[in-house]
Amino acid sequence: MDTPGVVPYQVGRKLRAPKSFLTGPHRSLMEAEFVVVVVDASDKRQRHQLDVEVLKTLARYSHVPAILLLNKVDAIRHKHVLLEITESILESTHSWMVEEGRRREQRMKMSPELRNESGAKADVYCGPTREQGALPAAAVESFGKVFMSSALTGDGVQDLRDYLLSCTRPGCWEYSATEHSDQTQMALVEDIVREKLFLHLHREIPYVLTQGNVVWEKEGDTQIIYQNLTCRSSNQASIVIGPGGRTVQAITAEAKTDIEALLGCPVDLTLNVRSQK
Repeated sequence: MDTPGVVPYQVGRKLRAPKSFLTGPHRSLMEAEFVVVVVDASDKRQRHQLDVEVLKTLARYSHVPAILLLNKVDAIRHKHVLLEITESILESTHSWMVEEGRRREQRMKMSPELRNESGAKADVYCGPTREQGALPAAAVESFGKVFMSSALTGDGVQDLRDYLLSCTRPGCWEYSATEHSDQTQMALVEDIVREKLFLHLHREIPYVLTQGNVVWEKEGDTQIIYQNLTCRSSNQASIVIGPGGRTVQAITAEAKTDIEALLGCPVDLTLNVRSQK
């Protein structure tokens, strides 16, 4: 399951994100058998420690085995920096977990309902013991292994795949081989357009603009698609359009290519950018 990431409730409200955007990661972990925490190694501001919301989520589902993945390592010129980043994440995660354990103990002393049915204190971290391997002791409570990869160059990707495959267990397919998706074609097309919006736009704009399908009809062999992209302000709309319309043109062209591959027919795609104000 690929979730959009853990988003704090306050941030979600500010962005007016749908409820599923906020609860998706947590609901996914209720069913997941394995967790991969991905860190952008090129992000100098946030790469040295995990976000508090991620830490809370790991603590809540500590029984689910997890590994740490540093991605975009191709952007790091000096490889010793990767070791420093890894050590910083592991140490800060361990420190936070220890403090959270102490806070949990204090809450249990004050709240009898936090004890289990037998009257004994519930385990703060009841996850399975993980092999230390070559990792520092601080990693044991949270991550079984650390991987480094570059999705751009493919470096380290095969090692990650091999490890994940080794962790899988035989089971029945949940869907038949002929079932490609439980989403409609229109929903899949909307997802493709939204993906391009995230690739070309930054900060809060992809989250706050409203995407609406206006026309979905077939003319001969060509699928006609007309969508409105409604922004909160004219300033946001001008950013989406871009200088000389180049940004929205690039979004449209890339989305059109992927949609044609999805539908297997020529596509006439129009993205109309407008503002609420």
